[in-house]
This record gives sequence, structure tokens and C-alpha cells, in this order.
Amino acid sequence: MPGWLSTILLVVFFAVAILVVYNLLSTYVLSKLKVNKWIILAIGVFIFVLSNFFGNWLPGKLGLYIPAGLFTVFLLWFMDVSGYTARSAAIRENKNKPKTIIKPKAKPNRLKYTTDVIEIKGKKKKK
Repeated sequence: MPGWLSTILLVVFFAVAILVVYNLLSTYVLSKLKVNKWIILAIGVFIFVLSNFFGNWLPGKLGLYIPAGLFTVFLLWFMDVSGYTARSAAIRENKNKPKTIIKPKAKPNRLKYTTDVIEIKGKKKKK
């Protein structure tokens, strides 16, 4: 297998793995954490800046992909918290929308055929 093909397959594998990990993290862990969105972005930028140094310390290509994956997870988390994704926009829309109360429709002709006496404010009226 040519070297360029193995590199492309490795990048695609890591991209899918990062998205799966983020999806699982956001479902079970990140949605329960209440952190300021700017702190999340600062940590992501910090990891992005330090990724140049991680490449020398970790063996092989892991030094390139692990910091990039962490940065991607923090960036996606920031976008989710900020409201740039469809999931967070739907949650925000449901929070802002008042709950609808279903009231029964008024039936004006119900009392039309009754011959009972109705008492309104102390006066007796006949229908």
C-alpha cells in the first residue's frame, strides 16, 4: 500500500474516532458540566499552541493526532455551548418557548336549549 494512502486512511480513522468520542462525551459527560464557554475556548487554544511541543515528546504520528483531536473536541464543545450547532439551538429554542396550555374550546350553544334558571350576580334570569 502506498504511503499516501496509509496516511489518508489514518487521518480518516482519527477523524471518525474523534467525532465518535466527542459524541459520546457530549451525551454522557459534557452536557452535565456547567463551564464558562470562554474557559473552554481558552483551553482549546492553549492545547492548539502547545501541540507543536507535543509532537516531539510522543512517539510516531500520535504526537500529531492526539493534540489535534483534543483541540477538535474542545472546539466542538465550545461551539455546542455557544449555540453554533443545531443541537444547542434546538435546546435553546425549547427553553425560550413558553409551554403551551391546551384549553378546551368554548361551546356557546350548550345552554341554548336549557330551561333552567341561571343565577348571575344575585339576579335570576331565565333563558
